[in-house]
Amino acid sequence: MEAGRAGRWGMKYFLRKGARSLVMVHGLGMSGDFFRGAFEFPGFQERGLLAPDLVGFGETPPHPDFDYSMSAQAAAVWSLCDLLGMDRVDLLGHSMGGTVAVCMAKQRPDRVNQLIVAEGNLISEPSVLSARLSSAGEAGAAALWEEIIQKLPIPSLKQTTLPVVVRSAQSLQDTPDR
Repeated sequence: MEAGRAGRWGMKYFLRKGARSLVMVHGLGMSGDFFRGAFEFPGFQERGLLAPDLVGFGETPPHPDFDYSMSAQAAAVWSLCDLLGMDRVDLLGHSMGGTVAVCMAKQRPDRVNQLIVAEGNLISEPSVLSARLSSAGEAGAAALWEEIIQKLPIPSLKQTTLPVVVRSAQSLQDTPDR
C-alpha cells in the first residue's frame, strides 16, 4: 500500500495497484483511513484498492473555490482515478460516500463495473445528522460537531473543519434523486 497526494485539490489517498480496482469513498467527517483494513483483508490481496480523502476531509485540505456538492466530490474522485490510471472500477461508498459513489456512477456509467452502497443516503429525504447540522445555525452546528467529536474519538473528525461539514451536510440535503 502506498500513500500519496495528487490532483488539483491535493487529494490524499491510499493506493494498491492490482487487478479489478475498487474505489472506496468515505462518509461525512471520515477519511480514506476508514478503509485501511481493506488493504489487509485476505480476500482483497489481488485487488487494486483506492481510498481517497474527499476534498476538505482527512488530510485533503479544504479549498475556498470548491463547492462541496456531492457531484463535485464525485468529479474530484474521477479526476484522481484518471491521474492514477484507473479506467474501469468497482465503487464502494459508505454513508455520504454512498451518495458520492452514486453521483460517480451517474457521471461515468461507462467506467463502473459495480456500485456498492453501505449505509447510504439513497432517498431525497434528510438524513438525521446532515439535517441537524444544516439547520442548526453556526453556533448550534459547532456545538453538535463538538459533541460528535467528543463521543467518537476518530482522528479524521478533528481534521474536518466545521464549514466543510456544514456545506457537505447541506449538499446532502439538496442532492435530488440520489
